[in-house]
Amino acid sequence: MIQYDPIGVFEHKGQIYPLLQFGASYAVGVNQSVIAGVANQVIRVMGYDVQSNTAANGLIFLLNGSGGATRALHWAPNNAAAPFLRPVVNSGYFEMSVGTGLFVTVSTAAVNLNVNYYIYTP
Repeated sequence: MIQYDPIGVFEHKGQIYPLLQFGASYAVGVNQSVIAGVANQVIRVMGYDVQSNTAANGLIFLLNGSGGATRALHWAPNNAAAPFLRPVVNSGYFEMSVGTGLFVTVSTAAVNLNVNYYIYTP
């Protein structure tokens, strides 16, 4: 479910964009859609947290589109540990190409992934 954070807004090129949140569980597999691309728009990922939903550590690759370049790579701690958290900050982000969605490849163990992002017009 996509949620809107009324406090988390970001300015980009003079426009204000709300911070959106999306979370889901992902099984081991390749090129799984997380956030669908939007025509003529850019998805900017501001932060995320990830945790294995089993006793084994998981590994994720956040991708620029299906089979695209890796934008982030992280181990997902097992479900007994604290999740890995990349905080939402202005200086730490990565983007998808224009019109391209965010995908994830999961190996080792299934994970729970929560993403904080906004979509803007370049």
